[in-house]
Amino acid sequence: MLESHSIIEPTKILNTVHRISEVNIYNLEKKESNNSLKNFDKYNVSIYAYDIKALGVSALNNGNSHFSYRCMETLSYLGCNAAKLKSHQTVVAVLESIVHLGRLARNLKIGCFWSRCLIPAESHAEEFMGHILTWLVQDLANDGSFFMKEYAEQSYSRLRGVKCVIKPKSNSNPRFWIEELEKDGDKVTHIEYESGMYGYGGECDYSDFTNLKEYVLHGIGSESSAMIFHSTPIPLDIDLNDTEE
Repeated sequence: MLESHSIIEPTKILNTVHRISEVNIYNLEKKESNNSLKNFDKYNVSIYAYDIKALGVSALNNGNSHFSYRCMETLSYLGCNAAKLKSHQTVVAVLESIVHLGRLARNLKIGCFWSRCLIPAESHAEEFMGHILTWLVQDLANDGSFFMKEYAEQSYSRLRGVKCVIKPKSNSNPRFWIEELEKDGDKVTHIEYESGMYGYGGECDYSDFTNLKEYVLHGIGSESSAMIFHSTPIPLDIDLNDTEE
């Protein structure tokens, strides 16, 4: 279906996945449960965002840029509702997915599917993330922090390839601005690092727009120097008798 550049039949699938995801997110976040295992379902339901991303990737690779746009649009709707309900893992999955679709679209140089629009698809991806951001900033603290601020900053940094911070500006419209960090007059490239437990490590340079590596969003803000580090396993001496009541 995607190879034919049709959007009618693929959109039926897209709408079905979206609807199932929305209903389950609402049920999981609104219904109180004493069963801690139910929290795992919040991870499971986020898989639907990755399914939508997979549809968008297939559309881009088959030249169906219109449907890929609809996938990003649907992810935006899903992300807004997830942010409103504080569905953390779904917001993470949505941000990861929009960023990847935006970077893939930039690499393919597809522009925008609509003949009346010159804004490239990667900028539309940033626009859709902005919709989600309007819900994330609803609970703004005095220091400028808000729900999942670090995740949002990391997402913008990955999409643009330079470190971005989100700062409120009083008496300004829009109220929040995405600022790109600079050092010695040059923009700071966004590179993420991971260190293994036996001395090996790796990095992902997002300033290289041909780099389409997918990597989990850990929520490391642009003003943090943190990195992912894996240590050797720590043995735990647990006395089972002490845990029995």
